[in-house]
Amino acid sequence: MTRGAKRTANQTEGIIRFDRGHRWFYDRGIACAENMKFRKALLFVRKAAQLKPANAEYAFNMAGILAVLKDYRSSNQCLMSLLNKQKSGFPDCYFGLGCNYFDMGKYSSANRYFEKYLRTHPEGAFAMETCKALHFLRTEQLIPNRTEWENIIQLAIKKREKAYGREYPEEIRWMWFHFIYLLMEGRYPVIRKPKSWAAFLEYLYCTLKGFDYSLQNLAEKYEITDTALDRKISGVLGKLRY
Repeated sequence: MTRGAKRTANQTEGIIRFDRGHRWFYDRGIACAENMKFRKALLFVRKAAQLKPANAEYAFNMAGILAVLKDYRSSNQCLMSLLNKQKSGFPDCYFGLGCNYFDMGKYSSANRYFEKYLRTHPEGAFAMETCKALHFLRTEQLIPNRTEWENIIQLAIKKREKAYGREYPEEIRWMWFHFIYLLMEGRYPVIRKPKSWAAFLEYLYCTLKGFDYSLQNLAEKYEITDTALDRKISGVLGKLRY
């Protein structure tokens, strides 16, 4: 028997009737979406959401199907409604809103919702995609970039070691953007000494990639003291949510 369908018997008429529940409609909708039949998928998923309005999964996927059909206004309304209904919030909605505004060409709004997603759900399923989207928005200059941030990234790239892979510039940039959105309460770093921040960024790269490094050598390369670098590392990592 199809999941979500209830079998009932009408004793008077001798007719067997199947009551199709919300899950039956949802499963049919997802199957249609997987087969690229999005308009039909919308009918089924919308019916499931109507039968079970408290189900966040139904509402979120309905918003996704609406976005595929380029009905961004309805998709955004669905996502905002879901955010308002959920007491504990539904961070994935921020990602959905960011994607919708990106596709609409409203890059400042897309940036705002992508940032909200990372601040509320830094280890979420869409964290990597969100960081890449933010990276793209800035590198393509679709939204204003922060000059001091770019100076730090460029300095770290300029000081790179030969042992680092060719993907180093992209990964350094990704690490920087990912790092600042992990800061508690969305506080951006105050840039007073770019060299110490660039040294910290290379330290972060070496640590995550397993390269041998010496704090003293890193400090000398960036013309700062090893004490200053150690203080920067301790101070910055202490602000992260980990």
